[in-house]
Amino acid sequence: MQKALAHAPTIVDQFEGAGFYVAQFKTQELAIFSYYVESKGKAILIDPPIDIDSITSLADSRKATI
Repeated sequence: MQKALAHAPTIVDQFEGAGFYVAQFKTQELAIFSYYVESKGKAILIDPPIDIDSITSLADSRKATI
């Protein structure tokens, strides 16, 4: 079993428009921002963190593939 990382990112802002969704994540201890951008069920990560579990959980909940 893998140990959870202390630097798990959390959503700090999100925006949904016509046909797209954007979420900004922050890794608290490091002040590093990452972005999840989704359209038509496809998503990309911009500057992804080491621990992407919370981001993949978001994609799963939105039924999107990264």
